Amino acid sequence: MKDPAARAEKARGVLPWRELPAGYQPVGALSVPFLMDMAIFTDRELPAGEAPSGDTLGEHGFVFVHMKSMGADRGELRSFIEGKSGEPGWFQKSDLKLDTRDRIGHGTVDASGQQILYSANRGEISMDNEKREGIVTFLLAECPGDDKIRLGIWFGPDVATEAGAAAGQPADPAAYAGTPADPAAIRQFAGHFQFCPAS
Repeated sequence: MKDPAARAEKARGVLPWRELPAGYQPVGALSVPFLMDMAIFTDRELPAGEAPSGDTLGEHGFVFVHMKSMGADRGELRSFIEGKSGEPGWFQKSDLKLDTRDRIGHGTVDASGQQILYSANRGEISMDNEKREGIVTFLLAECPGDDKIRLGIWFGPDVATEAGAAAGQPADPAAYAGTPADPAAIRQFAGHFQFCPAS
């Protein structure tokens, strides 16, 4: 985990990319054989020779998980992303904790030929007791012929709400431009990665 090249190789094995989004680098990957794989990306500079720890998540980050679908789990997740139900119960059973509150928006984008369902929310993401408040956006890939759950979680500061609060006004939707709550930014960000297996 102290070798940047080894971290990148492990992360690329879970989520291939053509070119990483500007400012992001791979932290590494975690695997539970036959069940789940996770890749983590952050905007925090990790010097060579330093293993990820402490502020690993950075201010902006991206976590990708692919895991076996248990039928109801996938339907529960899709229902949540489409705004039809609350968070799936299995969110709280993993080391990655998610707490979402206000929904900003949801929909579908086409990212380099991949259909991605998204749900942008205000909330909190935590991992290994490290927490980040802001925008938490879920990206669920719809991969033809694939029964696995392929879920990305993109997070960053909630600059729109902060700006609105400072002015004593509600958040201006235009203030979300370029953030994980902006459909155009979601399309561009997701397009860097190969969510679905190569055909």
